[in-house]
Amino acid sequence: MRSSILGFIVCSILGFIVWMSLPLPNDHFSVDVPANLTNTTLYSTHPQFVYAPESCCMTGPLGRCMKRYDPFTMTTYVGPDSTKRTFFQTSSWGNEPNNSTLKRRVEISFYGQAAYVYGPPRAQLDSRPGHIQIFLNGLVMTTIDLEAKYRETDDNLWSPRLIYHWQGGGIDASHILQISLLDSGSPIQGFGIDSVVYTSLEPRRPSTYELSGSEKLEEVTIQDTNFVTTFTPAHAWEKRISPFVSSEGIRTFHGTSNKLAYTSHDTAAMPVAEFTAQCAALAIYGASPTQLEATFAEGFRHGHLQICIGTTCEYIDTHQAYLHVPEKLRNEPVLIYSSDRMSPSSQAVKMRFLDPPSPVGHLWTMTFSHAVCSQVVPKWPWTHPIPNGRYLTQFTPFDKLGYTPSFQFGAFSPWSRMDRYSLAPAEPYWFSGMFRGHDIKIFVPPPALFPTSQYSNVRCCIDGRCHYPDIEQWLMKAGDSHSDILLVHYQDLDPFRAHQISMTAVRKEDEVGHKVIAVSRVEYQRVEGIAAVDDDAFAAVPVGVFAAVVVVVGLIWSFALSRRLEKMRQRPENRSLLDEHQRPNTTYHHHRQRYPSPSDTDGFTPNGFDRAAPPPYDAYVTSDAVITTPPRRHAPITLPGPPPPRRF
Repeated sequence: MRSSILGFIVCSILGFIVWMSLPLPNDHFSVDVPANLTNTTLYSTHPQFVYAPESCCMTGPLGRCMKRYDPFTMTTYVGPDSTKRTFFQTSSWGNEPNNSTLKRRVEISFYGQAAYVYGPPRAQLDSRPGHIQIFLNGLVMTTIDLEAKYRETDDNLWSPRLIYHWQGGGIDASHILQISLLDSGSPIQGFGIDSVVYTSLEPRRPSTYELSGSEKLEEVTIQDTNFVTTFTPAHAWEKRISPFVSSEGIRTFHGTSNKLAYTSHDTAAMPVAEFTAQCAALAIYGASPTQLEATFAEGFRHGHLQICIGTTCEYIDTHQAYLHVPEKLRNEPVLIYSSDRMSPSSQAVKMRFLDPPSPVGHLWTMTFSHAVCSQVVPKWPWTHPIPNGRYLTQFTPFDKLGYTPSFQFGAFSPWSRMDRYSLAPAEPYWFSGMFRGHDIKIFVPPPALFPTSQYSNVRCCIDGRCHYPDIEQWLMKAGDSHSDILLVHYQDLDPFRAHQISMTAVRKEDEVGHKVIAVSRVEYQRVEGIAAVDDDAFAAVPVGVFAAVVVVVGLIWSFALSRRLEKMRQRPENRSLLDEHQRPNTTYHHHRQRYPSPSDTDGFTPNGFDRAAPPPYDAYVTSDAVITTPPRRHAPITLPGPPPPRRF
């Protein structure tokens, strides 16, 4: 009987250990569903289309090249439903079908198990449909008479035509589909390509981030002028201020082109725009259509882009994004990429411009206006106004803040105290303070007070979490104001604790000119009184948690009580060996240093406070963001190498 009980206990313990070792489901990402077949459309403007040859030569009487021209023409038309479509077409004039290098062809790379090739409407072709040959991975698949193909299905003059269908063996693989023109000379014949639709298994992608009950999403805007946004190489990019006002006022953007990037400079330096963010969802915008037309004039083309988030890369068809912009939104930035399937960890976002110099002078362009990042932040359990709370708004003037280097250095301190503010050159200098409250504002003097200098970029930190306000955007909004201007606004903070604030001047490598850092005052709102206890908060806690807490506390008190009783039993009986008047004076004076409590330091930082440098950069956000608690730290991301060169 005893052995049976012992065996039952052992089996129970082993079962409990096995059960605890089982992997738990992820709280944020749901389980992936089985993959299904899906269709993906690649339009003729997609970066996975390659047109060859790049140019053709118009020969003269002596056989010399008199002029180079593009063998493929890009055509845009509007259908009866007001929908715009773009396709590429070529003709047999000057074609050399027997020359593997000079024959006119288009190559489309895809990963799938089936493909459907569509041509433009017959009425949109500039020449009579000719004859084409289809290759798949270098093997001839078929030859098609396009004139006969159009006659078979010519029931709608405005719809693209299915001209070829390939079906594989049901297994996804990488393929290169090539379409070449067989006709040459006269009569002039040709072909056009509208799009390719390929079938593949739906890729296994992470699900959208699921918020827990203690989290919420917060949108943060990363402008092209933000300190964390970099554009390399510097000579390939130009910053412009749009003369056209959008719904959010005046906007800036950075732009590049194949002419600007590869003229009299290193042709190996590919233009790249990069920033780092912690986003559960991300949207990237390019400059507005009116901005592009004013910058690059007519005849420019939207460039081919590759975007990499962490180690995952994909191509972007920017032409299609701009093709369908309504007339009323032509002054607004255009959405060129979006994703809601990201991990909210810190990841590098890179946008690469893929177009090389054009032998026939085509101007390919790329722009970056801003990005909108949806960050995951904690959701505090309280709402304002807090019951039984008394709200007090206070401020700390500039002369009550802590500065590094300190004013104690006298004439050697870089900080200067004016009547309304403190000022220092843009070196690694900073100021700091401790403030209790849920709403904290940092005000700086207007730029009009020191016209010979410019504001430096700054790194602002609160409770160990740092961000970079967009100084350039802030200056545009500040205008010619002569009053103190709000630079940073922290909201929805813990109202019952003190928060450490610091601001440090920083510089980019290419920054020039005299830059300064300044501050006038800090305003903060605090809550006095005791907040009412929410009974629902206790009801939401499982009963097992309370039981576990009671058991643990009981065990701790039992252990402490048993130790005390044990010492009392071992203690010898107190006996007085000396008379009262013979006992020596054993009064000791204990000196205790008093440290200031958080309430003592609210709004005041004594000299010498916060002499250590502010914590290192941790997150990229803007001054419009709501800063709460530090996010979880993550392992560094390994960035991919440069993409392979485009084949022609």
